[in-house]
Amino acid sequence: SDEATSAYCWQEIVKDRVTPALVARICEKAQGHPLYLRYLIEYANSNTEGDALDDFPTLTGTIEQYYDSLWPRLLEDAEAIHLLAIMARLRWGMRTSDLLKVLTPAEQTAFIPTLSRIRHLLLSPDTTTIYHPSFTEFLISKTADLEAIVQKRLAEFCAGESALDYCVLNVVFHLIRSDDADRSRAVAVCNQNWVDKCVELGVEPDTLLFDIKAT
Repeated sequence: SDEATSAYCWQEIVKDRVTPALVARICEKAQGHPLYLRYLIEYANSNTEGDALDDFPTLTGTIEQYYDSLWPRLLEDAEAIHLLAIMARLRWGMRTSDLLKVLTPAEQTAFIPTLSRIRHLLLSPDTTTIYHPSFTEFLISKTADLEAIVQKRLAEFCAGESALDYCVLNVVFHLIRSDDADRSRAVAVCNQNWVDKCVELGVEPDTLLFDIKAT
């Protein structure tokens, strides 16, 4: 209900920013959609420039309507698109500081402005974890042409950064999604030594079995 949505806004928006006008505007735009409401509140809480919600359309359909309205602004920077294509293809989130090791210098330059633009779509500010799978799916579909390139980069990153838990646990996952040469490498990497390392790091058994079967 409108009352419940309004009460939720008053509860979740930080106290020094919440105003009746801001709550009314958020409720109007969200149209009772819980995920969109979450995005609007997160944006209002992290944005220091008052209640600038002009970039958020009033939702009349699915959440993809919002993603479609955001996409042209993200497209203005090719490096940002590569960055988002990488983030969407990570098996799970990592620290943003670790993600920098995957990126080219140009992508690193785009990193902070891009992250600030989509911060309200992430689980927390210091990791790459995307809050809702619908945005991950949207990014993967919009960057489908980059699939093989990104998976190869992630495979190389994982092979070269064995000090990071993410890389040890997911090197096979990204190798088998890369090109033919990397798929052959995956078979060689997927040995008892790698399995033992993954077990030491506390890998979920289902995750490990999935990768072993895939090779």
